[in-house]
Formats: sequence, structure tokens, C-alpha cells
Amino acid sequence: MDRFKHHFTDANVIIASLISWDSAFERSSRYFAEIVCHRHTSSRVYYECKGVIEGRRRLLLNFISEFYNNIDAISEKGWNPENNIEKFVSSYIRRLEDKKNKIVVRQFSRVVMDDMKALLLGSTRYRDFLTKVVNAFKFILNELDSKCNSSENSIIKRHDICPKAYTNLNHYSEKEDKLMRIINYHPDILVLLDSYYLRKKIIKDDIAFITFDNEHILKNKLEIEKILSGIHVLSP
Repeated sequence: MDRFKHHFTDANVIIASLISWDSAFERSSRYFAEIVCHRHTSSRVYYECKGVIEGRRRLLLNFISEFYNNIDAISEKGWNPENNIEKFVSSYIRRLEDKKNKIVVRQFSRVVMDDMKALLLGSTRYRDFLTKVVNAFKFILNELDSKCNSSENSIIKRHDICPKAYTNLNHYSEKEDKLMRIINYHPDILVLLDSYYLRKKIIKDDIAFITFDNEHILKNKLEIEKILSGIHVLSP
């Protein structure tokens, strides 16, 4: 990985580096700490990061709200607060349809277990707990802006020149069609094309495309690299 001077950093790697309870936080943090290179991304990736973080904030605030609204019923289930909370969390997760959301809630509940116990036992106020979580997400969003921006000195240089669509750009449109046949997930195809566009227009050197996405990108590494010459798909 460190043989490449230029990296294009995917949204999932950036998000994992910002959220301490993310399961990939340690891997992402090591990647940023240990690999010296020029990191790049596109505005499309930046806004994807922002959208995912804000979505997680809504998800987790709803989770906290439901916990508080059911706190009397949870308290009645026995004298083991942590066990009662675990039962509530498991029940809540079963009702979620999205697999990723299930993982997010599970990971978050482990981090805030002490706060949830304090709320259950009456030693902290709901408003204080809520404020703590809201402030944590404000910090995360501020860190995103600090780490990923258009400044030449930023940790990840955000490029705002990539086209919104590649359909009418002949060379890129052909590659988009080929990628669609193997990936069949348009948002990831657009991000891959962003990295290729920057490689051709700005960087003019090989780029390591850094991602945790196994479902659409890593498992199709060889085919992607054949279609997008100079792009090398890697995981941190």
C-alpha cells in the first residue's frame, strides 16, 4: 500500500476514522497514522460521509428516545440493569430492517452502557445524556470538515471538480457501462470514476483506491483495475 504516493480514500474509511465505536475504527486509525502519502477524495465522497454520519445521528437519537420512553417497563424486569438494557437493545435491533443499522445500534449501545444504566437508575438526566450524544456528533462532523477539505494542507484533499455524472463523457461513459456489469451499484461506480477522473485530470499518476467495501469493490478488484487503468484497489 505504501508504494503508492497517492491514495483515494473511500467514505467508509473516512467514517470509520471519525467514529470511535465503529468496528473498523482501529484499522482506519492505523492506516492514517502509519501510511505516509497524499490522500485525495471527491466532494461526492465528502457528502456521502456527511449523509451517513447524520443518518447515524438520527438513528441513535431515536434509539435513545425509545429507551427513555420505555424506561419504566425496562426497570420492572428485574434487579440487573445491564441485563435489562441488553434485552431492550436486542428487542430494538430485531425490529430494524437494515443490517448496517443493527450493527451501528449494537456497537453504540456497548459504548454508552454506563450512561444507559445511570439513566435507568436515575443518577443522570435524559437531557444530559441526550446533550452528550448530540455534542459527540457535532464533534464528529467538525472533525470531518477539519480532516477532509479543499485545502492543500488537509489530511485528505477534497477535490470539487469531478462531474456530477459521467453519462455524457464518452471515455468515462464506456467505463461506467463496464463497471455496471460487474458491480451493479451506481453510487460506488461513480466514486470509482471520481478516482479515475482525478488520476487522469489532476494527479496523473497511479492511485491506490482505499476502501473497506468488500461487497461491491474489493471482491471485484481485478476487474475494476482492468477497466480503470492506474487505479489499484486496496483495503487498509
